[in-house]
Amino acid sequence: MIEIDIKDEVTGLVKDVEEAFESRRINPQIGTAMVRLFQDHFRTLPASQSGFPSQHYWGEAAKSMSFVVTADGVKLSSSLPGLNMHVTGIPAIIRPINAKNLAIPARAEAYGRRPREFANLRVAFRKVGGHLEAFALVEGAGEQRGKPQHALQIKGIKGDKKVGQAWTGAVVYWLKKEVHTHRYPGVIPTEEQMRQEAIRIAQQQVDQVKARNARH
Repeated sequence: MIEIDIKDEVTGLVKDVEEAFESRRINPQIGTAMVRLFQDHFRTLPASQSGFPSQHYWGEAAKSMSFVVTADGVKLSSSLPGLNMHVTGIPAIIRPINAKNLAIPARAEAYGRRPREFANLRVAFRKVGGHLEAFALVEGAGEQRGKPQHALQIKGIKGDKKVGQAWTGAVVYWLKKEVHTHRYPGVIPTEEQMRQEAIRIAQQQVDQVKARNARH
């Protein structure tokens, strides 16, 4: 008589795999991997394309990433102001709060700084529809020789009016009533990259279970 003893090693392996894929086990690992994926992606993005000095925005974006485990997966988030605008294009329009205009840097030295940090700025006006409209913050008209580059009406940023003077300084900020935003493609990893990262974590879990069972 021949006796063949067949051991059931599959059931235990399947049970171990099922346990490995329980949400309480797999989701934190997926969250950690996704945060790392976003961080690595942000660090590959170029600095300011306007030629202005880098403010290390994307490095800050990388450091701001975190995740929480939810009932059906994980939720990624960033604490960096403005990142959502780059990703979604929302809000579509930015308007000033407690001010008449937005100040948009026109020169490298203004990038990352507020107008109040400069001591010599003047508000430049131009005629629009029969009335004066502020359109730029310019360098104050100092003791400069030569023919003025522009003949604008200006006044001091702190209220000392000097209207009608010729101006020879450069524009430091453009003044805008509003700015239209738009989303930037490629700011975050693609869906395929995220899917591949989730698959990698899943495969990693399976490999770990197989390795543990092989030792027993």
